[in-house]
Amino acid sequence: MDTEFDLIFQMVGWTNFWNITKLGSSLLTLEFLCTLQYYEGGIAFQMFKQDIMLSWRELSDHLGFSSRCILNIDSDLPNFERHQF
Repeated sequence: MDTEFDLIFQMVGWTNFWNITKLGSSLLTLEFLCTLQYYEGGIAFQMFKQDIMLSWRELSDHLGFSSRCILNIDSDLPNFERHQF
């Protein structure tokens, strides 16, 4: 699985996204992952002990995805079962 992520991140130009070794990043990552929650309109999590809620659009903007790359999963991938994925 690590090999697949490395290949995928390399293909989308995120070669420095996967291996981050800066001091403190482990604790922040744990805080983020332990508090991450999915809701219908986006995600919620804690960072620096503050509650944060982001819509899918806000998350996309923060990650730097182009607004031209908007997909409607239901119509673009009609047979995709996200809960089974």
